[in-house]
Amino acid sequence: MKKNILGEITQVKSKNFNTLAEAGVRIYQGDLFAECFGDIAEVTVDATVALVTQPLLSPVTSLEIIPAVEANQLIAGIGKNQLAWFLLNNRGCDGWFVAHVIDKVRTKEDEEHSFAGEDGERLVLRSVDFGWVDDEWSLSACRISDPDQWDAGSQVLSRNSSVPQS
Repeated sequence: MKKNILGEITQVKSKNFNTLAEAGVRIYQGDLFAECFGDIAEVTVDATVALVTQPLLSPVTSLEIIPAVEANQLIAGIGKNQLAWFLLNNRGCDGWFVAHVIDKVRTKEDEEHSFAGEDGERLVLRSVDFGWVDDEWSLSACRISDPDQWDAGSQVLSRNSSVPQS
């Protein structure tokens, strides 16, 4: 029997800014996050899809999270501009989050979990963990194949393109 690893879905609400920099949101970036998504403060946020969160009910890896999210009719991969939207609209919130953010293939190790984008470019999901610490977001990234487990209680951020953003 397959175990349930995700809790109840919660819709994420919107505020009105175009970029994290415009809103004055402070960000600390780990090395791989900075390499892959370093310009996140300047990207225009995307509020055209509905983002949802679900708490992890037990410690699991990213390779376990992605099929569980998709089994709930949600899309695991989000864009950098959708992550920016979430960060902009959830400053000061408690807890830690994990998202799987779409990035380009950067190394040979990425190829194993890559997929073709709409234009044929090879893409990969990066596991991004983040939380509000003191007065800024702290973000780090790793490969989805990394064996580290995300803690129970962490919130998984994903998208549901069939629900309009409110």
